[in-house]
Amino acid sequence: MIYHTRGFVVMGEHVPPFALNPGDWLVLRWPENSRTEVERLLYKTLSGEGVSGAVSCHAGIKVVSPLEERSASLLTQANVGDLLAALPPTEQEPFLAEIRARGLLPAAPIDHLPGTIKRLSQLMLACASAEVVVLDAGGLDPLGKKRICDYVSAQRQRGLAFIELEVPFIGRHMVRPSGVGYLDASAT
Repeated sequence: MIYHTRGFVVMGEHVPPFALNPGDWLVLRWPENSRTEVERLLYKTLSGEGVSGAVSCHAGIKVVSPLEERSASLLTQANVGDLLAALPPTEQEPFLAEIRARGLLPAAPIDHLPGTIKRLSQLMLACASAEVVVLDAGGLDPLGKKRICDYVSAQRQRGLAFIELEVPFIGRHMVRPSGVGYLDASAT
C-alpha cells in the first residue's frame, strides 16, 4: 500500500477511509456539482495540506493534481512551445500531431489547442512527477474521456495510482476498465 486515509471531510462531504496500491484507480463520486473548488480542496487534503493525521502517504509518495500550481500556470501563461518543452519527449507525439493539424506555431497560445489536448497535457505533467494523481475528466466529450481513460490505463501499468473526482451529470457516463474502485462521498 502506498497511500491511505482514515476518512476526512471536504466542503461538508465525508470521504470514507480508503487505501491505494500502485496501479489502483479509485473514482470518488462527489454529490455536489462545484467541480473546480471541490477538486482544489480535495487535492489539498489528499496531498496533506488541508488536514493533519487523516491522510498518510508512505515516504517519498507525491500526490499531484492537474490543477497543481505548475501545470495550471503553464496552461494559463505559456504557449504551445512552452508546453512541448515541459512535456517529456516520449509524451510529445499526440501534441505534435494536433499542432501540425492546426498549423500552429510554437508561439501560439495554448488556448488554440482543443480541450481534450489541454486536459491530457495537464494530466501528463502531473504524471511526470507523482505516484498518486488526482484527476477530473468531467466536461469532455466521449472521445476526450476515452483518450484520458486510455492514458490513465497506460500509466497504471507503470504503477501510478489515480483518484478521480466524479461529480453528478459530468463523469458518470465514462466507460472505465475493470478493476476500477468506486467510493461515494456523503453529507456529514
